[in-house]
Amino acid sequence: MAQVERQYNIRCYNLYRTYRTTKVRPIHVAPEDWQWLIDNLWSDEQFQRSKQNSINKSKQEMKSLVGTINIETYEVTLVQIASKLRNPETGAWPSAVDVWRAIYMKANGTWSIPNGAEILNNLEEAAETHKERIAAAPIPLAEHFALVLGRKPNHSRGVGIGAVNQGAQERYRIRARAETADQRASDAQNQAAALLEEANNQLRDELRFQREELNSQNKTVEEQSVDMERLMDRKLEETMNRMMACMGAAGAASSIPSSFTSTPTN
Repeated sequence: MAQVERQYNIRCYNLYRTYRTTKVRPIHVAPEDWQWLIDNLWSDEQFQRSKQNSINKSKQEMKSLVGTINIETYEVTLVQIASKLRNPETGAWPSAVDVWRAIYMKANGTWSIPNGAEILNNLEEAAETHKERIAAAPIPLAEHFALVLGRKPNHSRGVGIGAVNQGAQERYRIRARAETADQRASDAQNQAAALLEEANNQLRDELRFQREELNSQNKTVEEQSVDMERLMDRKLEETMNRMMACMGAAGAASSIPSSFTSTPTN
């Protein structure tokens, strides 16, 4: 999840840099999405507010077993632990109870914080009492923690998932819009590739048909040539036979004695 968040931030930065340098909308971003980014995230007022929020958030601290820990670091730790507990086959996220045990329960079954068992019981009760509310939340794990640990306005104190605060929700909406734009571009590219493939197949079929037709015509011409040669050979042979027969008859007539051919006298 941290890697996805990092990739998302890099992409947002690239879009912001494009806006600041060229003001030209990338082709994979829809016009309405581009205008929404300009109005809601890239305005000077929003930039100053985001900068001040980052400063305020870095100063917030909460109690930890070994002293104090920055809330942002605490959230990242919760996300990392929850990510490690995901089901490797289905990808399902663990429950808040499992995450709480993984963080604060020792190997011998004792708790590393005084109220660990109490909060665990509260998490289990909330899982039964607010089952539908937790299931319907965008981030069930975050909603479950928030019901027990509470949250500050615009901040997920003790929740550990940044998506429950307003700023993170805006980031997720932007990410959804960007993914939709990417999907549109991918669909258009796939459609163009399909049309090109169809045209290539049609051209290939047409060329194959013409080649087969030409081969058929060549074969017909060859067969006709063979038949013509056979006919000419047969005619020539018949002519030669007649000539030989005539020559044989003439030779036989010239070899008959004159006594057989002269007329007797009285």
